[in-house]
Amino acid sequence: MADARGGPAAASGPLPLWTRALTLEAGRVQRFLAEDEWRPAPADTEAAAAVLARLTAPLPARRSAAVKIRATDRDRRLQRVFRTAVHHLDSGAVAPPAAALLAAVARALLPWHAAPAPPAAAAAARYGGEWGTTGGAAPPTEAGEALLPGLTTLFAALAATGAAGAVPLTPPVEPWEMRYAGRFRRYARPAPGVWTAGTVSCPGCGGADGPWTVLCDWRRVSLGCPCGVVSREHGLSLSESWLVLPES
Repeated sequence: MADARGGPAAASGPLPLWTRALTLEAGRVQRFLAEDEWRPAPADTEAAAAVLARLTAPLPARRSAAVKIRATDRDRRLQRVFRTAVHHLDSGAVAPPAAALLAAVARALLPWHAAPAPPAAAAAARYGGEWGTTGGAAPPTEAGEALLPGLTTLFAALAATGAAGAVPLTPPVEPWEMRYAGRFRRYARPAPGVWTAGTVSCPGCGGADGPWTVLCDWRRVSLGCPCGVVSREHGLSLSESWLVLPES
């Protein structure tokens, strides 16, 4: 898997991608498949096929397209990969190894969460910095595209593992724990183009700023408050708890 973090970026230039988790999870998946430790269930191969379709989607055929339009087409393809990964991550249907990989893909492609086409509603989810906005950094298109060949190979291998009659086998995935000082926001989309949002607070003391102890086993997330209360009924999706955390 290509490493697209790069070196320090100028304040007005593209920021490096967060690819540490992606490098780790891609290597783990390759080992699982090579050693027959993971035989993905249908939900896993369906998710892999959906992401693969986005990864391999050709750019629109345009006659004499302007440079800016072509750049937007390139960024829109990366944005669709990001959104497809998050959709399947938060579906709750995939196994933990698939969830960890999808989360790592989304983390690496975080600059395309809202660029070039931001979510329509004011309450829509916001992750990371303000990419592609006035005065903000532009999405690092070349760095994102550098990930596509490796991701295509990886997801093609995953999508091809669902042989008829094969018995699914899921390897254990290590849970992770992190401390986070800040607010979590949970989002819902009750209708197309309609979003609702709310700040997560502790059911014991009502605190919302942490520092939280975040524990994730890739099926659900637990939030530990400094008051000692541990909450599992906070309503956060995996992406909402994973994408706001700093890279570690």
